[in-house]
Amino acid sequence: MSTATRSATATKKKSGNNSQSSSAKRAGPKGDNLYEWVSTILGPKGSPYASGVFFLDIHFPQDYPFKPPKVVFRTRIYHCNINSQGQICLDILKDQWSPILTISKVLLSICSLLTDANPYDPLVASIANQYLTDREEHDRIARDWSKRFIMGARSFDVTFQSVQSAEFLVYLWETVNTPTCQFAIFALIAHVANYNLTARFEYNTRGFTKLLGKNAIYFYAAYLLLSAYIRDQIIHKAVLFDVGSFVLLPEQVATYAGATIFVLGFLLNLWTLKALGIKGMYNGDSFGHLMEAPVTDGPYVYFQDPQYVGTSMAMLGTAIYYQSLTGYVLAIDMYIVFWVSVLFFEGPHMNRIYAEKAEREKQKAK
Repeated sequence: MSTATRSATATKKKSGNNSQSSSAKRAGPKGDNLYEWVSTILGPKGSPYASGVFFLDIHFPQDYPFKPPKVVFRTRIYHCNINSQGQICLDILKDQWSPILTISKVLLSICSLLTDANPYDPLVASIANQYLTDREEHDRIARDWSKRFIMGARSFDVTFQSVQSAEFLVYLWETVNTPTCQFAIFALIAHVANYNLTARFEYNTRGFTKLLGKNAIYFYAAYLLLSAYIRDQIIHKAVLFDVGSFVLLPEQVATYAGATIFVLGFLLNLWTLKALGIKGMYNGDSFGHLMEAPVTDGPYVYFQDPQYVGTSMAMLGTAIYYQSLTGYVLAIDMYIVFWVSVLFFEGPHMNRIYAEKAEREKQKAK
């Protein structure tokens, strides 16, 4: 008997003939290749995955059953122990493997993992943190994913060729066309429209100053921070709904790179706040707090509008951290919206304010 035949026979034996064992979990070879199997798992009842149908690939090494099989999810799943590449953090598939374990038992253990996750040994730290701190929201997203990807959809494998394909355009459109992504885009635009319209309202009517007095600018700054916080929460939920959909980098690299870019963007915003002050940062010129000269030091040495660069960097860092196509779409949209705002709304409004100031000073000088 050849080595391949002996190994294939061992594979059949150790599988426990699982292809006939249960309607909830099935497994069998891909065609005639007994080293490559496919499996289907129905989400366990009582778990947030109950409505899901999950497809897995199983690869048997040549020295099976002395080495564990490699089991990978091909259906996207929102789980702290299963990453965007479908890799599973399960001890029996690593150091706790035993030759007496069958594929049936492996699949049963995976089903148990879906019912009872292990957030203290995660592959996806952000999902584990949410599991521990906001279980209700975690379960809601997991249920949404299970329904959304019930036909076995998976994350997009990014290559230079794949992003030029018609398949990617369809995938991109499907992402943008989701209610969560569209609502996040709306929130992003609404926040920018909010501070543009309210700045004009104050400049033309002095409405906030009449209502709140000489410290109106500080109340207004707090209002804009609240508006930005609401925008960010909506964006965060949209990105969480789309975790692992666009894998550009290995998991650990994405985590560190995304966090670094986010922090740099946040620090750039703090640097801008230091250079401008609260009045300069939050439309103080519309409240009558005009500067004698444009700010040219600090971050303005490197950027024309550093606060928008910083916010866009933070959004890009979030997209990389979560490997989210929605995140990348929102990062691009955010930068475009800021650019349009500066070019067609904020810039002309500021030019008007300082032109009228110059005209008043000219009239006084006569």
